[in-house]
Amino acid sequence: MPKAYDLLAVPALKTLARIGSLFNDKLKRGIDGRRSLMIEIEEHYKSVTDRRRILIHVSSFGELEQAKPIVEQLAQQTPRPHIHLTFFSPSGYENAKARYSTPDLITYAPFDDQGSVKQFLERVRPDLALFVRYDVWPNMAKQLRALGIPSILFSATFDARRESPMVRKLHRNTYDQLSKILTISTEDKLGFERLGVVVPINVAGDTRFDQVAVRKSEIANADTHVLPDNVRNNLRESKRFVLVAGSTWAKDEELISEIMLRSPPRFDDVVLIIAPHEPSEGHVQKLLDTFGAEAIKLSECDRYAGERVIIVDSIGKLFSLYQEADIAYVGGGFSDGVHNVLEPSVWRKPVIVGPRHERSQEVAALIGESGGIAVTNDDELGMAIARFKTDRAYLSLFANNAEQFVKRRLGATTQIMCAIEETVVSDHDLS
Repeated sequence: MPKAYDLLAVPALKTLARIGSLFNDKLKRGIDGRRSLMIEIEEHYKSVTDRRRILIHVSSFGELEQAKPIVEQLAQQTPRPHIHLTFFSPSGYENAKARYSTPDLITYAPFDDQGSVKQFLERVRPDLALFVRYDVWPNMAKQLRALGIPSILFSATFDARRESPMVRKLHRNTYDQLSKILTISTEDKLGFERLGVVVPINVAGDTRFDQVAVRKSEIANADTHVLPDNVRNNLRESKRFVLVAGSTWAKDEELISEIMLRSPPRFDDVVLIIAPHEPSEGHVQKLLDTFGAEAIKLSECDRYAGERVIIVDSIGKLFSLYQEADIAYVGGGFSDGVHNVLEPSVWRKPVIVGPRHERSQEVAALIGESGGIAVTNDDELGMAIARFKTDRAYLSLFANNAEQFVKRRLGATTQIMCAIEETVVSDHDLS
């Protein structure tokens, strides 16, 4: 492992984090939350005796969706192993602590200096370590290898930036400490091979497809709806065309408001259900001001009177709301990148996104398989909505393609679980 990482990079990053925490609340929460980490895990593990210990690390709450199918499968094993879930991100950690109960323990991951990692592993003593998507840290990987603890990176994606001469050797050495890498696609596998990684690399798929399918099945079987019955009945009886816009940012909302407020009467029968990426009180109020008398908050829909815009003013509602849509717009494509297109797709909804989706394999695949389209401005958005609204055969074609896009990619969880068991058995045989 390049010495520069331990001698220069780690001290510099820790110093910058401490300085940044004086001005950034997220950084401060991450540092403060780790102060008692070693004491917390030492106390917890005093009561963990003869159970197999599995450590699962994710970067943030988004990657947790990829981990959940594996966590749930592990939790169903007999005897049930002890599952310790770690996060790098403060928001991910806080959300999981509040909303996810399957793991036996949820903590921060330690900072990746040698001393912190050594203390952490001495207390946890995992029998297996799993990493999700990309978040593998050099010292953690190195010390797991030194201790003979098998480790797997699953639902792995390869970022071409890892091939930069400045970081190529560090990334290659880090991945080579693992027991196995399970990638989402063949393209990702080839990326790791170009980097020179020599550990076994197999294509196993993306567990997020399995996760959205499970979530849909649970909601459908329970016949539950976030949208109140009075609203659903109104939309059905008036035959309104429903556009659900999820995870929207300012530019997304600007384009959508152009369509809803300043377009010809051909959109008068469109009802917009809009779920902003951050439904803070201020953001919701801004949307209420934008749409005026046309808008109502979801939390106040008991008095729904046919408003054309319903603003989702709390989190955790979007996935279920997609089932009410005729089409979906997924935000982020005019800022940092498109958000989750699997959620509307699994509900058989055609998807519209903005132009910035080059880093997302699934968005490119969905568009390539005619389950979604990309737009670059409000005119294109308006034409797309109009086409879906007036051409039912076109709508049906895209809806079917979106559904098949998900169905064709199911099964990653089974493949990954088989690889986990093979790795554990192999390492046991070698010990």
